[in-house]
Formats: sequence, C-alpha cells, structure tokens
Amino acid sequence: MSKHGNQRYVNAEYALPKDLYEKVKRHLAGRLVWFPGECGKNLEVRNEYVRKLRAENQTVSEIADRLGLSARHVWRILERRRAAIGNDGVK
Repeated sequence: MSKHGNQRYVNAEYALPKDLYEKVKRHLAGRLVWFPGECGKNLEVRNEYVRKLRAENQTVSEIADRLGLSARHVWRILERRRAAIGNDGVK
C-alpha cells in the first residue's frame, strides 16, 4: 500500500485479481476510484463509529488508520460532538 499525504491508495493492478482488474480498467482507466470503508457512505454512521471506537479507548491514530481518515479529521469529528453537547451535557 502506498501513502500520499493522509490518503491511502493501492495500485489496482496489484491489489485486484487479474480478471477483475481488467474489467475495472476497461470502464475506469485513468480515473480515480474511491471505495467506501467499513462505514459505507453515510457520514453520520461513520461519525458515530468514530465516537464508539474512541469510547472503546482506541487512539485517534488507530481510528484514523482503520477508517482511512487523517488524525486531524478524527479530532474534528470528536470536537463537533463536544460542541453540540455543550458544557451542560445536554445536546
């Protein structure tokens, strides 16, 4: 796996079975393709998952690696929740 900035990517030629690689290449050659991680497309589901993992004492770095996010983005997700709850603990 190669790393470019905080985004991880793999060369499809090496990551996919040859027949699947050929099909994908035929349809999408030269284009960037994103495959959703564990949480799929729903951002709120993903954000809840981030909060759950943090509540289970996983580090921000572990969460970021697991979900393909930057550590900074994980911190933003966690901070948004704290801001929404406020000082009195009421959402």
